Amino acid sequence: MPAPIVHSRGAEIVLADSPIEPSWIIAGAPRTRALELSRSADNMALSWMWDCTAGTFRWYFDLDETVQILEGAVTVTDAEGRVFDLKAGDGAYFPAGHWTVWDVPHYVRKIAFCRAPLPAPATLLGRVMRKAARIAGARPAPPPLPERRTA
Repeated sequence: MPAPIVHSRGAEIVLADSPIEPSWIIAGAPRTRALELSRSADNMALSWMWDCTAGTFRWYFDLDETVQILEGAVTVTDAEGRVFDLKAGDGAYFPAGHWTVWDVPHYVRKIAFCRAPLPAPATLLGRVMRKAARIAGARPAPPPLPERRTA
């Protein structure tokens, strides 16, 4: 079972090279780096830190992805031609199965929260099971309050 809390300090995160598929690059020579920060026990949800230098490229979302831009800026164009300018502090959601074009003028750093989409029947079953567990009082009692200590 994974640790109940995953903690990282932004200044201590070291990203590793994570190149863009070369055929997706439209302009420039964007360099991308990434680091997985957390992963759920069922491998259906994960979080990443990712950054990219200047360039323009296509990007395909295999997973549902919610991003928060931490630094820099990017202009994202979806398949319908809609343009979204994202800068530090902005968030966006990208559903699985969609292509976009990313134009990074200088640099962008984001945190991404990804989730593998489930088929509708599985999602409905999960919702019903969680609701039944809440009604049945299946949630464990909270543990006693621990002594506070700094991590």
